[in-house]
Amino acid sequence: MNLTEYYLPFTDKLKAKLSGLRLKHKLIAAFLLVSLVPIILIILIVLIKSSSSINNQVYAQLEAVREIKKSAVERYFNHIKEQVSTMAINPYVVGAMEDFSPAFFQTNFDSNRESMASLKEYYELEFSAKYQEENSGKKIGAIQLYEKIAPIAKQWQNHYIAQNQNPLGNKHELLKANDGSTYSQVHESYHPYFKRFLERFGYYDIFLADIVTGNIVYSVFKELDYATSLLTGPYANSNIAQAFRRASRLDQLDAYAIVDYQSYLPSYDAPASFIAAPIFNSEKRKIGVLIFQMPIDALNQIMGERSGLGKTGETYLVGPDSLMRSDSYLDPVNHSVVSSFRNPTTGKVDTVATQLAMSGKTGQKIITDYNGNPVLSSFTPIDVLGMKWLLLSEIDKAEAFAQVNKLTYMMIVVLIIAVVLIILIAVRFSDSLTRPIKRLVQTMHKVEEQGDFSVRVPKVSKDEIGIASEALNQLLDALQVSISATNSVMNDMAAGVFDRRIDVECKGELETLKQATNNCANSLALAIREVNGIVGNMSHGDFSGKITATLDGDLAAMKENINLTVSSLDQTVSEIVSVMAAINQGNFKSQVTCQASGQLLLLKNNINSSVTLVDKALNEISDVMNAISRGNFSQRVEQPMTGQLELLKNNINSSVENLANVIVEVTTVMSAMSEGNFKAQVTLSTSGQLQQLKNNVNSSMTSVDTALSEISEVMHAIRQGNFRQRIQQPLTGQLEQLKENINSSVDNLGAVISEIASVMSAMKKGDFSLRILASSHGQLQSLQEDINTSMDITATAITNVTDVLASLSNGDLSKKIEQNYDGVFQSLKNDVNQTVEKLTLVISGIQNASDAVTEGASEIANSNTELSQRAEEQATNLEQASESIAQMLDSITQVASKASYAVSLSENAESTASEGGLVADDTVKAIDAINASSKDINEIVSVIDELAFQTNLLALNAAVEAARAGDYGRSFAVVANEVRNLASRSASAAKDIKSIISDSNQKVNQGTKLANLAGDNLTQIVAAVTDVNANIIGISDSTRDQKNAIGQVDTVVQRLTHLMQENSSIAEETMAAAKSLTTQADEMKKLLGYFSNGGKRYSKKEQAAI
Repeated sequence: MNLTEYYLPFTDKLKAKLSGLRLKHKLIAAFLLVSLVPIILIILIVLIKSSSSINNQVYAQLEAVREIKKSAVERYFNHIKEQVSTMAINPYVVGAMEDFSPAFFQTNFDSNRESMASLKEYYELEFSAKYQEENSGKKIGAIQLYEKIAPIAKQWQNHYIAQNQNPLGNKHELLKANDGSTYSQVHESYHPYFKRFLERFGYYDIFLADIVTGNIVYSVFKELDYATSLLTGPYANSNIAQAFRRASRLDQLDAYAIVDYQSYLPSYDAPASFIAAPIFNSEKRKIGVLIFQMPIDALNQIMGERSGLGKTGETYLVGPDSLMRSDSYLDPVNHSVVSSFRNPTTGKVDTVATQLAMSGKTGQKIITDYNGNPVLSSFTPIDVLGMKWLLLSEIDKAEAFAQVNKLTYMMIVVLIIAVVLIILIAVRFSDSLTRPIKRLVQTMHKVEEQGDFSVRVPKVSKDEIGIASEALNQLLDALQVSISATNSVMNDMAAGVFDRRIDVECKGELETLKQATNNCANSLALAIREVNGIVGNMSHGDFSGKITATLDGDLAAMKENINLTVSSLDQTVSEIVSVMAAINQGNFKSQVTCQASGQLLLLKNNINSSVTLVDKALNEISDVMNAISRGNFSQRVEQPMTGQLELLKNNINSSVENLANVIVEVTTVMSAMSEGNFKAQVTLSTSGQLQQLKNNVNSSMTSVDTALSEISEVMHAIRQGNFRQRIQQPLTGQLEQLKENINSSVDNLGAVISEIASVMSAMKKGDFSLRILASSHGQLQSLQEDINTSMDITATAITNVTDVLASLSNGDLSKKIEQNYDGVFQSLKNDVNQTVEKLTLVISGIQNASDAVTEGASEIANSNTELSQRAEEQATNLEQASESIAQMLDSITQVASKASYAVSLSENAESTASEGGLVADDTVKAIDAINASSKDINEIVSVIDELAFQTNLLALNAAVEAARAGDYGRSFAVVANEVRNLASRSASAAKDIKSIISDSNQKVNQGTKLANLAGDNLTQIVAAVTDVNANIIGISDSTRDQKNAIGQVDTVVQRLTHLMQENSSIAEETMAAAKSLTTQADEMKKLLGYFSNGGKRYSKKEQAAI
């Protein structure tokens, strides 16, 4: 079954159903169709356009958020890179590396079970429990891990982790261990600096690793990687070891090495990433590696900023392993960084967007995200210091298209309301149309059923229906008059009166009926008078006569035959007349339908066949003309015809064929023109007006092609930077006007471009004084004004910056940019002013620190002077004690030789011993005073050390600010480096003083012990002399004991004398160091004196506030 056979029943049924509908229903359906189709089309267009617009807006917003986050991440990692590179060359950090490495290996290993029990217990209990808590009950072989670390690592972990009284997570609060080691002293000196740096910048941990052994000699947080070797220890295969090895192979000062996030056991298998930089000493020798363990919180803070993301939007980072590099906002349980690394199965992100981004593509796409939800995703790869990450910005599709859905619902509501209103209006309108038609139909039915021609249709309107009603009434009037007159005549004829005729005015068929009736009456009258006349008239074509008289016999039979014959002929002729009349009025549907036979039947068939043939010919011609009016030139007259109709058919088909060919060629030319081909021509042979149309089209195409060719040459020249090309071809009409406008535009554009080139050339040479002076209009004038204004602003801004930098190079820090700008120049102004302000702040801070150093050095010098004086006094007292002891020895000798004088000598000995006891007490007090002075000096040196640290930190900040300032801050960076060197030398001098004071304290403590021993001995002497007075009998034994004791006292006094000499030497060295410190402070003041800030100084409180 073909399609035609399949659809014909359906179309027939549809036509049947439509034909069965009443007029009211057809009107309502037509009204709905005409009204709803445009509304539905408009709604569809609005929805499509709105959806496209919102889609573009959402993608643009996601892309903007993505690019902002990308820039922020890149800035953050560049900042980390600058920090680790700058800190690695900081003299303070270099000094820390130089001090930590030797101190780390200066230890006596105590690896017995008792001393290491607390460390092993820490591994088994605290670390293991914390690991299980962080990893959902997963266990770890803590003992095996403990046994893998070296003895030196166990020693330091025991001191700084196991015996650290601070709770887990706060081990960094310990300043030093109570082991008395050099390492703990170094740790006490440097730990506050690294701890403050870590807390300020939010790093997870900071490490110093020895370049030779790979041991982590220092860590802020003291996790299990502390003190282990990154070359041979249990974490030699971790990513921190990778960072160490890469950095240890670098030879440049500003070089760095970074490794991506991996699970890191010492951090309880949390993901960790490390960045490292080599540390060089003053001899440019590599001595260690500085390592930062980078935090996750900073990235989460950047990616967690939700501006422009709605309720379901988020941005996140994904690594090359498809694991998270920032926490998910929508699924923090399974897709945080920690959860992603600990449970890769549920934490991986493997979507279409990540796959495209991993292949290096940047774009937007509707995808299914890691939660299975449809989202709009904007994705891009991002290079983070060599690490290939992915950055995605996504929002749920439902939220993104919420406005489209809302608009859809609104449009549906509008459509429903429109349908209801249209139906109401259509019903009302159809009622107004069908009501008078119903009355018209009812009237016609009444006439049909009752035969009452007196019924009339009431006229209620003046429209077509009203006109139809009036026409029907007129028809009923004519029918009523005609039928009444005919009835009267027939009644008279029935009564035998044949002179009565129908005399009313009739038209059309009624007129024919009237004539037939009158003729019939006349014929009957004549039949009665002349039967033979009737036959004669029939032979001449008069068929209207009839015999109406009542006859009998053969006359009655003749009458009947004649009347039947006349009636048959009359009916046939009447229908033929009706058909001809209909043809005359253009109606070719009428047919002769009366019964006929013989020649009448043949006549009837010929007339009906002719009318049918003409009707079909006219219908086909009408179809062809209608097709042409609709632009369809393929329709032809196909009906077989003969004679003139066949000639007409051929002429029409030939005309349509010629017209179709011309239209096809013109359409081809116009199509080529729409595609940009102006070379096409109409080549068909034509004549008459079609030839004129052909010539006009070809001429127009040639003119347009010529004009466009020249315009194309001008535009091509402009594209190549040639503004001398012009349109030379003569043109007419609008093309001539277009030619003049283009030539004028090229002239103006060439002049402006020439002046812009001159201004830009001067600007490239540093001359900002030139301006565009050519006269221009419109957007060129706006461009000229914008460029001139930009040149003015740029020249002013450069002048202001040059003045400030010139003042800065001359040491004047009071100069600032006061003029206001917009955009980048305002940022430049703010940066320059902030740089000057920070330089002023740093210089003021260094000046304050220098004053403090000078003051501290003065106090040290004063204290050393006082210490020297006290030492001299103690030396004098010791000399007196020595003389007294010598007298005591002489006295004892005399007591041994002269017993007679024992009482008097014992009294003298008692007196002398008492004096010696007083001298010994004074000695102890003097040594205590020296000890107190040493402690004061130690505190002052600590203050100097802290000032050196603050100075170094200020210099470091100044170096960072100078690095940010670029070339403008290069001179200040040199000064900041000198300040750092001075601070480093100050710190070194303070360390030397500390060491000297520490040694002095030890010797003073030893002297105190000896002085106390001397005091005890003198007390024994006093007791012995008292015993001599009480018991002279044991004088010999007592004398011997006293002699030995006094010998010991003499030895002690000699040692005290030696100690006092050493104290004096130490005091002189301390004074020399203080003078050196004062000299260095004066040099630093002289260097800082180069800068002038208008006399403005900042207090420490003001510096902290800034």
